[in-house]
Amino acid sequence: MVPRIVYIERRVLNGISREARRGFQKKEERCGKLIGYRYRDALVIAEASKKGLYSSGRCLPDSESAAELLRAYAERGLPAELIGDWHSHWFEDEPRPSGGDAIAARAISRRYEEYRGSYLMLLIARRKVAAYLYDPGRDLLVSSPLAPIWRAEKFEEEDVLVGSRHGGFWEMLDKTVTIVGLGSGGSMIAYLLAEAGVGSFKLVDPDILAPANVTRHFVGLGGVGAMKVDVVAKMIRDHNPYTSVERFPMKVDEEGLEEIMKGSDLALAMTDSHSSNLYVNDMAVKLGVPLVSAFVGPGSKYADVILVPSDGSRGCYRCVLSYTGISKLNMEAPPRLKAMYGQPVTGALHVNMMPAIFEAVKASLSLLRREDPKYSLLYIDVEKLIRGGLKPIVKVSVPRRIDCPICGGVSS
Repeated sequence: MVPRIVYIERRVLNGISREARRGFQKKEERCGKLIGYRYRDALVIAEASKKGLYSSGRCLPDSESAAELLRAYAERGLPAELIGDWHSHWFEDEPRPSGGDAIAARAISRRYEEYRGSYLMLLIARRKVAAYLYDPGRDLLVSSPLAPIWRAEKFEEEDVLVGSRHGGFWEMLDKTVTIVGLGSGGSMIAYLLAEAGVGSFKLVDPDILAPANVTRHFVGLGGVGAMKVDVVAKMIRDHNPYTSVERFPMKVDEEGLEEIMKGSDLALAMTDSHSSNLYVNDMAVKLGVPLVSAFVGPGSKYADVILVPSDGSRGCYRCVLSYTGISKLNMEAPPRLKAMYGQPVTGALHVNMMPAIFEAVKASLSLLRREDPKYSLLYIDVEKLIRGGLKPIVKVSVPRRIDCPICGGVSS
């Protein structure tokens, strides 16, 4: 079932938030009516009245001020209508419907035909604003995604839902992905998986976004100085308002990573260190979580994607590194891969990273659909790919090594 979504014009959200803060200072509730457009699977808030009538310490929205707003919209030829109410909870940090809110929602929904199944209650607390829709079948106020937009419009029905033009978007909403490392590659993969419809993310990275990161990162200058987990979480929600994001500003080897990864459908090891990625690999194998990792090699000339299935049918990250000659992480590779693995890594341009990122996302989506791409290592000659040379991409299946301390399987 497609969850219903609520859009709100930023100007309106800022206006009622300011009015609510005035009430916070006086420990008073503030309230008003919400005006906008109603769709089958969405509500769009285009305007809000800010005038309330006070009775026994409660704020009751003034219907006349709302009627004036509706008349103004009608004069402009816009078919806006009343879609709900808003009020503040000055006494709490996180908005939660009270018993009185539920009673009011039930009474209004039963009294007015147009509100049945779509009565909207917007709650403003000290730290957060949340949208709730009354579900008459369950007799509950149900939380709904709230998405600020630049301007409220009367959209066409087929255009009002995020993801409505994206095949397969809704089938990913129940998937959980853990991404460890939110640099240029990790942030790009987070963005693409959010657009694909992934419904839950766990983000792990200890760093802040520095000015030097901006040219290769999906978050711009506006995020400089903030934690990467915070700015990437915001970017994810901007592109997929249905998703939930948990943030963990911590190092890979800090206690707790195993607990974070539990329940994930997929893990991505996107740090710039093989030793850190190995730690993620070990947790993933232990928990039975499939793993994908992407790595850009020296001078951005080569790149690879490493895939570890959850069923143990092929080798883990350690087995793949052993295959490439980096079992001791000393970057001493055999001649066949020395050009790729035997030199120090330098920064990569986004365009050079794209092939590995796209292949990592394709592999991730296949694993989330329980389809096996059937390779362990995919390595890319980026220069040959750009020039149109023959066989720029090679896929290798690496068996589990009998001496691997993590997956310990058959001998190669």
